[in-house]
Amino acid sequence: MTIVTRRTLTVSVPLTHRAHIAAQHFHQHHFPLEKAKQVYLNTLAVYATNSYLNYLGVETDVENSQSWSPILQTLANTADLIVKDWGKLECRPVLPESEVCSIPPDVWTERRGYVAVQLNRELTEATLLGFVPKVPTQTAFPLDRFRSLAVLLDSLSPVTTQQPCG
Repeated sequence: MTIVTRRTLTVSVPLTHRAHIAAQHFHQHHFPLEKAKQVYLNTLAVYATNSYLNYLGVETDVENSQSWSPILQTLANTADLIVKDWGKLECRPVLPESEVCSIPPDVWTERRGYVAVQLNRELTEATLLGFVPKVPTQTAFPLDRFRSLAVLLDSLSPVTTQQPCG
């Protein structure tokens, strides 16, 4: 995992064999090919974000997220990740050289925020580019309007600083 600090914080996460096994598992449940590809890329984006948050010690519940349900994947274009004691984080895949992040109407509500996750051409690495807590009702959200991942970390700070009672 590579963490780059500049004007903004971005993080690169390797997309391991395990990530591709999960994506392939969901991919095989869908047709037409365009829907299967969308599910594959969404799964990689969620996997990368989940890996990063787990690395930071943030507790997630990927198995109960809509994005991990083949039935709900069929009904919506979702890439959500449940962050325990915080809410749903939408992890949107971004293709190389894209200047916008696709945020479909399916995910305009019930989200605490959105992370843009850029996948490289070979699908071997994902870079978490930035975070926004809300998006206007538009399907193509410019990448330059995403804020630093530090904003996400700040909004998660009550979750990450909880200490057990005792």
